[in-house]
Amino acid sequence: MHYKDIIKPEYIDQYKEQHRIFYSTLSSLIFDISFLEACVELQDSELCSDWITVKFLHRNVFENLISKTYRCFFDNSGRDSITLFGYKNNVIGKFSKEEHRQAVINQVNAVPFGCDDFVSRKNALEQNLLAIRRSFVAHRLLITEDEAVVDLREIKLLAEYGYNLFQALSFEAADFYSLGEGDGYDFSKEISFT
Repeated sequence: MHYKDIIKPEYIDQYKEQHRIFYSTLSSLIFDISFLEACVELQDSELCSDWITVKFLHRNVFENLISKTYRCFFDNSGRDSITLFGYKNNVIGKFSKEEHRQAVINQVNAVPFGCDDFVSRKNALEQNLLAIRRSFVAHRLLITEDEAVVDLREIKLLAEYGYNLFQALSFEAADFYSLGEGDGYDFSKEISFT
């Protein structure tokens, strides 16, 4: 079904705005994860002759990934902040029309977790991301590995679940990303840094 059939008319703009936020964020997470995996795969190859540069790129992307992952899934601290789970709750509880609410709930509940112990792994990842974000990324303090460890595979598992959840909440939403609709991403309006 189309989002205009499922979402209450008074919430379509808010639905679209929040949808765009998570489309952009999840796309960025997936790109960063792919980049980091490529760094690890290539670190010993001849294609990676300037490993010191790749090492710094890897570190910067990983730090950025930690911040983005925490913000996307766990950060409810700001007045205007919203997590993917908050977006899910909005779509189910506030945005969707009553006659479609149960279908939306069923669609969300059908999203696979990817593993049996997903909830406990998600909770552990949240605590580790928060510790690293507070102690290391935000303040550039040195922490030891036993204080907080984040495995890229754990972030990838959460991002894959997030992507599948996002897909379940999309309802044929691609039409409001086209420039013809006036709501698409216009690259000509990007800020130039030159």
